[in-house]
Amino acid sequence: MNKKITTSVLSAIILLASCANASQGEYTPQYEEQVIELPGVSNARQLGGYIIGDKKIRMDLLLRSGNLAKASDEAVATLHDTYKLALVADFRSSMERGKAPDRDVEGATNVWLPVLEKIISRESATSDMVSLHSIKDNPSYTVSLLHRQDIQDALSATYDDIVFDEDCQQSYAAFLDSLVALPKDRAALWHCAHGKDRCGWGTAFILAALGADRSLIVDDFAMSNISYSQDIEVIAAAARAEGSEDELIEYIHLLRGVSVTFFEKTLDEIDARYGSIENFLEQELDLTVDEKRILRDKFLEDE
Repeated sequence: MNKKITTSVLSAIILLASCANASQGEYTPQYEEQVIELPGVSNARQLGGYIIGDKKIRMDLLLRSGNLAKASDEAVATLHDTYKLALVADFRSSMERGKAPDRDVEGATNVWLPVLEKIISRESATSDMVSLHSIKDNPSYTVSLLHRQDIQDALSATYDDIVFDEDCQQSYAAFLDSLVALPKDRAALWHCAHGKDRCGWGTAFILAALGADRSLIVDDFAMSNISYSQDIEVIAAAARAEGSEDELIEYIHLLRGVSVTFFEKTLDEIDARYGSIENFLEQELDLTVDEKRILRDKFLEDE
């Protein structure tokens, strides 16, 4: 399917949901309003403009994306000149970071905060998992792997691993600390490989710290499926050809985009264990009331 057509369809779905919510007085963010132009950087978006209660997130300060390894000269200049970037938080593993180091942005500190380091290192020794994540020109083979129970189990555990692994929690705690320490009016950018899963959870934590409700957190997370609509469709078409799209669709989303279903399951598990994501931030990511106030003072303004 043509990328433009696929993206338009997904955007239309979000627009329809927005209209429905608007009639009920609810706020739904729009993908087109969050995208930022950084040539060579995938899934680049910002949180600026999101409405949280009677506040909104200040523009051009909180940026999320894929890695910066192939960022163009124009993108690097934009991050420096337009966004006054002061911090890059890299959630990738040492292997990923070593193979594709970020381009430097003058004036910005690049901090390595690995998420899933142990799991990715373990998967690097498993040829099938490497193939699943790296081979994109053989969708039928990818579909055959997605039918395997061990592959499904590994994929479906991804979000729980990201959230509940102690090493991952330490990295996210350090990420929130870096935002607390960020100079006022300077931007931060955080990323993983493709700016969707590990980056998406980092975004969920900062949104929760700023007081966002669950619907906004989920909406932002789901936008990665628009960014990667073409990649999702290639695998979905191969699954559809053999009659297994419905069976595999969440695993396809986990692989090439994000799974909202599994994301919400992990949010539910956070609620079950801690009572709320706010309690999780306090108990596991060591975010204090004073630090939360600093973040809100720094990144929120009157609507």
